[in-house]
Amino acid sequence: MCVVLRLLSDVFGVPKAAETSSGGATQSIDRYRQTEKTQGTEQPASTPTLSWAEALPALQSLALHDNLLTELPSLSCCASLRELRLDRNKSLAALPLLPPSITVLHLEGCVALGRDRTAIFEILQTLPELQDIQLPWHADGDGAMLQMIGAPPAVQAWLCEQQVTEGSIPPTRGASAHAMLAGEEPAEPPKRSLLHQWHLAPTLDKVSLIGAVELMEPAAKRPASPRAADPLVVPSRFRLCPARADSRLLLLLGDAANAAAASATEGFPIEVNGTILNVKVHHIVCIADGRHLKLVRETAGRNPAICFEEHHMQDRLAPEDIVPISRLEKVFSSIDAGMLAAASPPPAVGQVASPSFASAVIVHCNKGHNRSPAAVLGWAVRCGMSLREAYRLVLSARPTVDPLENYRSLLLRYELDVHGKASMSAKEPFAMHLTELLELCDAQNNGSEPGNKTSGKEGGDLVALAEAMRLREASIRTLLDLK
Repeated sequence: MCVVLRLLSDVFGVPKAAETSSGGATQSIDRYRQTEKTQGTEQPASTPTLSWAEALPALQSLALHDNLLTELPSLSCCASLRELRLDRNKSLAALPLLPPSITVLHLEGCVALGRDRTAIFEILQTLPELQDIQLPWHADGDGAMLQMIGAPPAVQAWLCEQQVTEGSIPPTRGASAHAMLAGEEPAEPPKRSLLHQWHLAPTLDKVSLIGAVELMEPAAKRPASPRAADPLVVPSRFRLCPARADSRLLLLLGDAANAAAASATEGFPIEVNGTILNVKVHHIVCIADGRHLKLVRETAGRNPAICFEEHHMQDRLAPEDIVPISRLEKVFSSIDAGMLAAASPPPAVGQVASPSFASAVIVHCNKGHNRSPAAVLGWAVRCGMSLREAYRLVLSARPTVDPLENYRSLLLRYELDVHGKASMSAKEPFAMHLTELLELCDAQNNGSEPGNKTSGKEGGDLVALAEAMRLREASIRTLLDLK
């Protein structure tokens, strides 16, 4: 059962996803791994009418951002779909039918799509559960105009927020906004040359962060000695350091939007073992880049109580690239400092002691799938856990983590250096990158060696993808001892 599907970097290789088999997915993976040849697919005349969307009815998260799509098939058949990311598909001309279950919809940079704004709002009004929306035009200088013309409250809460820099003139509002939606130019075009704008995460009085900032594991519990079956990421030196008697210490793993939202407030609720804790972030360890780094840096910069540290780790690597452990050790030092600082935060003036209070350190990258999980896995090994235990902890909190094989190889070497023995092999499906699992399943289906793509059968790549997801899910369930 496929629940999460992330197909990146010109995923389909052709403009129309509706006319493409999932062979484009495997081809994009070849491109993602930095092969030189450009590949595309043409659908045979005998292809069945069943679309790839209809073949994935249990899909919950679909990421097709940064591709060349012009069309998409109807997604209304994906009744469980909650997250749809189409960012920067510049030629995507129209949205397909969407299921009402969607809570996250990212359309930033879809230039062609942004030309018909009324059509977009009509689609948004069919999504009653929508909580997170990025619109195609949020960076074109008129974001403040978009909170009108019937946009539902859930959409308005997530409409892009603007920041006018010194000397700039904000865009006109009111009637001119209606004119813009109708395709007419305002009588007096606003000056926008100095207008700087970005998408901010929602304020927490509108959308709760429960389930958004993903809890890894309580870093300290009372009593101080947890059961042996509950390994903690944070070692005893952090649990035993001076801490407020009414506080708990949490380590959070998430993406840039999670970190930005958490840093924009004095506290937010998270459920831990059935208890709602009021969490205050004291330290952010950022491994993001580009616009994601800018988002968190600027949001955290408005909160003087938060210590913000940033690091660089590559999000895309060639198979032959070797990552030095020094790259991770710098992140380890930042996490150490954050945990020590958050363990005994100064009480706020007039604050009443409460057992529901928690201090937190957030470790994040752009999407929370590759770099930040790799860093936390290595830090857990450094703190005394085996790599298998570290994977168990991280996957139990965030099942979609998928570090590149380069980072997994680094973690395997690091475990040998720290503990002198290995707790797992490089071929355990729960730790293998999706590209590796696809190669393995494709090779098994065609009787070839992994790495030699031979599938040319109709629907063969879709079968390999489904088998890869089932293999990963079964391996994770075994690791977590789930029935």
